[in-house]
Amino acid sequence: MNDIFYSSKEEIRNRIIKKAQELWGIQKVFDFDPLVLLLMEVLSSEIFQVSNDVHDFENRIFDKIGRLLAPDYLVAPLPAHAILFYQPNENEVCVSPYLQMNMKKKIAAGGSKGEKMMEMNFSSLEEVDLFHGKIRYMATARQLYEVQPNSKKVLGKSVHLTTEHAIYLGIKCLEEHKMKSFEGLNFYFDWGNYQVNREMYKVLNLGKWYLNGVPVKHHQNRFLKKSWRSEEELFGRKNYLFNLSQDIEGYYQQHFLTLDDDLDETCFGKEQSIPEGITANFDAQIVSKLDQDLDWIRIDMPTSLPNQLLEELHVQINAFPVVNKRLVEGKHRVKALKNIVAIETAELEQLLTVEDVVDQEGERYSEVPYNRSGVHADAGFYTVRQGGVERLDGRTAKDLLDYLFELIRDEKAAFASYNADFLNTILRELDKNLALIQQKGKALHLSQNEFKQYIVMNAKNDGDLVFTKMWLTHAELANGISVGSQLQLQLGAAKNYEQLVLLTNSKGGRSRLNRRDSLQAFKYNVTTGDRIVSKNDIINFIKLELGNVVKRIEIKPGVVMDSDPRRGFQKTTDIYVEPDLAFDLEGSEWKELLAQVLGKLQVRSSMEVHYRLLVK
Repeated sequence: MNDIFYSSKEEIRNRIIKKAQELWGIQKVFDFDPLVLLLMEVLSSEIFQVSNDVHDFENRIFDKIGRLLAPDYLVAPLPAHAILFYQPNENEVCVSPYLQMNMKKKIAAGGSKGEKMMEMNFSSLEEVDLFHGKIRYMATARQLYEVQPNSKKVLGKSVHLTTEHAIYLGIKCLEEHKMKSFEGLNFYFDWGNYQVNREMYKVLNLGKWYLNGVPVKHHQNRFLKKSWRSEEELFGRKNYLFNLSQDIEGYYQQHFLTLDDDLDETCFGKEQSIPEGITANFDAQIVSKLDQDLDWIRIDMPTSLPNQLLEELHVQINAFPVVNKRLVEGKHRVKALKNIVAIETAELEQLLTVEDVVDQEGERYSEVPYNRSGVHADAGFYTVRQGGVERLDGRTAKDLLDYLFELIRDEKAAFASYNADFLNTILRELDKNLALIQQKGKALHLSQNEFKQYIVMNAKNDGDLVFTKMWLTHAELANGISVGSQLQLQLGAAKNYEQLVLLTNSKGGRSRLNRRDSLQAFKYNVTTGDRIVSKNDIINFIKLELGNVVKRIEIKPGVVMDSDPRRGFQKTTDIYVEPDLAFDLEGSEWKELLAQVLGKLQVRSSMEVHYRLLVK
C-alpha cells in the first residue's frame, strides 16, 4: 500500500498495465483496446489523486493531534525579559511579582496609519528584597568613576603605575541594620555594548572578595529565591511560570554574584575609610572629595581579565530580571450549563498562563491533570482551551452563528408556505430578534475580536462564584525596548523609588506557536519529556526553539580551553547550526538568539555537559 500511496502517476499506470497483462495474457501494450488504455490512464490519475488526499489527511490528523496534545507550557507565548534597576527611597522595600511597572512603546498601527503608543507592562518573577543604598564609586587600577544606572562618569586617572588587579566598589548604605542588609546582596555585572565571550562572565566568579578589608564569601546562581510551591510537587516542571523562571535564571545567572548569607560582624566593626589602593593610586585632591561614610568592597580579579576589560565593566545592585506580563483579575458565576469563561485580552495581547482559580470558599482549583492538593476529586478542576473550545468541528462560534442566521432565513419561506397565522407571527418576531442579535454582535466587534481562548471549569457546586487571575503578555511586540528606558509603577502603588531604569534591551518575546511548530513541540515532548539526554534530544530541542531559522543541525565533539585558569582543556559538545538564507539575521542577532537557546538547553540537560552553539 505504501508503494501505491507514495508513487508517481506513471508508476501507478505501469503497475496497472502490468497486472492487466498478467491477468489477460497480453504480451504487448499496443494489443490493448484504446478504450481500455484510456480507462487505465483515468484510473491511475484517480488513484494518484486519492494517494495525495490520504497524505494530506494524515498531515491534518497529525496537525490536530499536535495542537491538542502539545503541552501548553511548550506552545504558550514567551514574554520579553530584561534587567531592571530599581532604586528605592526607603528601608525594607520588597518588590512583589504582582507589582506592575509600565512604559509606552511605539508600534506599527497597521496599514497606512503609521505608529501608535502602546503600554507595555513588566513585573518580576519572584519577590525581590531591595537594598536602601547605591554604589557611589567604582575604581580600577587606572581610573576612578562615579556610578550611574547605565553609565560611569570618570572622576580621575591613576597617577602611579600599579600591578594591582582589582576593582573597588564604594557603597552608600542607608539601612538601619547594615549587616543584615548586606547579607545576600546581589551584584549585577555587565560589559554593556563591549562585546565579550559569555565565558568571560564565569571568570568573575573566581575573584576574591573583601568587605571593608575582611574576606567574605560570594556565590553564583543565588539571585532568585526559588520559592516556587510547585517545585516540590510531582508536576512542578509542568508549571509554566516555574519553567519560565528556570529559563531566565539560566540566561542571566552568569551576570549575578551574591554575598554570603552569614557575614562576619568584623566587617562593620571598625570605622570605614577609603581603601589604601585608592588613596595611593589617585590624586589626593580627587580622593578628598569622595564621600567618607562608605562601605568598600574590593574584588581581586584573576589575571586572565585584563585591566582594559575591567574598565568597561558595569556593576550595579538592586538589579533583577523583569518580564513583560500583566495581571488580569476577574470573577465569574459558574453553573452546570455555563462553565466556560472566555478570556478577554486587550489589543495585541496574548494569554501567558492562568495564575490562580479560587472559589468563594477559598478553595483553589487545580489545572487538569496537575492536582496540587494531591486529593482525587470529581470537581475543582479547570483547563485552558484554544479556539472554539477545541471542538472537533473547526468552525468558530462566529461561523456557527452566521450559519444559523442564513439557515433560518432560507428555511423561513418553507414555514410561511403553510399560511398559518401563528407561524407568520412567530417568524416576524424571529426576524426582529435576529436583527437585534446582529446589531449587538457588531457593537461588541464579534466579527473582529472573537475570544480565542477559554477556561473550562468543573465547579464543585452549581452557582459558585470563582475568582480568576491570569497573566497576559505582548510577546514579541515588547522586544527591542532600549537600554535606559524609564518605567513607572502602576496607578495606586506607593512611590517608593527614585529610579526605574532598564539596564538591558528587552528580548526573548515570542508569540504562541503555530500549527507546524505545535507538532514539533508535541514530538519533542513525547520523545524527551523536556529533558535533554541524547543527540536526537538536542536536535529536536534546537528545531523547536529556532524553527525555520535553521536549515541544518550538526553535533560534533570538541575541546576548548577552560575559562578557569586553574584548569586546562575541557571537552565540549559543539552544536553547529546552518542558517536559512531566507532569514536575514545579523551577526549580533544570531549571537543573542543562540545565547538564549544555550541557556535553555543547559537548564534542561540531565548531564553536566559543556555545550557550545556555533553558526556554521
